[in-house]
Amino acid sequence: MINLGRFTGSELKNYRLQPMLLDWVLMGIAFLLLIVFWGVALLHLQEFNTSDNISMGIGVTVVTILLLGSSFISARWFNFPVRITEQNIRIQYLLATRLMRIVAIFINMTFLSLLLKNLEILKGAAATVVTDVVMVLLFVPLLIYFVLAFMRRGG
Repeated sequence: MINLGRFTGSELKNYRLQPMLLDWVLMGIAFLLLIVFWGVALLHLQEFNTSDNISMGIGVTVVTILLLGSSFISARWFNFPVRITEQNIRIQYLLATRLMRIVAIFINMTFLSLLLKNLEILKGAAATVVTDVVMVLLFVPLLIYFVLAFMRRGG
């Protein structure tokens, strides 16, 4: 269950949306970042901390698959921050599934920056700043989601 709040959509029908072009682009970006992560990790396979980097890669792959896969499940598996009605289920479900895709992108960016820091491709203050900025940016989509969810809660 995807828990974004205390209101569930389980009393409504088995609601799903077909992904739009933007959704496919977001998923493509997430997978592209995952491919870049594995490419960098495998190029530097002979270097230090190999097991840590491979473990991090397995972790980010599992998280990406779970987040992107969760955007295809029915609305009844989501808990929303606002009360769900027949009038607002479409927009609330759309916002929640887009959030999953955007969070997957930011998590992949976070893990990629951590990998670059571990491999010392990013060094010194630049490594810390990039990693910290990406981690802070991870919370921006969550804030935007909650603002939009409450603005579009409908009656």
